[in-house]
Amino acid sequence: MRDSDHMQTAIRVLIVDSEQALAQGLAEALVHQPGIAAARAAHAPPAAGVDDDVVVAATDSEGWDALALIRDLAGRENAPAVVAISGDSDPERVAAAVAAGAISWAPKEIGLEQLAGVVVAAARGEAWLPPAVLARVLRVLAAGGGDAAARENPIDRLTVRERQILEFTARGLSRREIAAKLDVSVNTVRSHSQHMLSKLGVHTTLEAVALALREGAVTDRP
Repeated sequence: MRDSDHMQTAIRVLIVDSEQALAQGLAEALVHQPGIAAARAAHAPPAAGVDDDVVVAATDSEGWDALALIRDLAGRENAPAVVAISGDSDPERVAAAVAAGAISWAPKEIGLEQLAGVVVAAARGEAWLPPAVLARVLRVLAAGGGDAAARENPIDRLTVRERQILEFTARGLSRREIAAKLDVSVNTVRSHSQHMLSKLGVHTTLEAVALALREGAVTDRP
């Protein structure tokens, strides 16, 4: 994970969309938003390594598998945060992007300032979905877990503090709000969150919440 203080002022963003003009236009607009130092565009998955902090990937791109790109990026060492964007808000497709490793999803019609905020938050490891689709997507993710009685409950691996953070995350609290609730630093919450994701075997907090819902460890409260 890259240094959080540096990311707040020097986030590098890669936009990947088969519609090259849209990708280039979005990159040129994002670079002028607070917290974003550089933005570039690509109309196909990058062949070489990615050293950007955040990759904004259009999941409705043509000519290549966007979900495969997200899985590839999420599995890399020092992986960039991935924000999926699409013109299609079908919860099954949004859930597929999250399951592949996207930390956030946003509709293509989202406002520029709001998208920039989602990108900056993603660089800090904070997930986001529009409230209008959040509950439906979490239910789709929660429904895909198989027979919980036939396997170990991964929630049992968590410490008390990690469970608290998972519960607050499920309620929609940001890391800063969780830190205030627990009277600890944001960095401490970030560290516990990373340990939590590792123990649960997931890439994003949205996946962690979906897993906890499936196991009955938290209440569905989007």
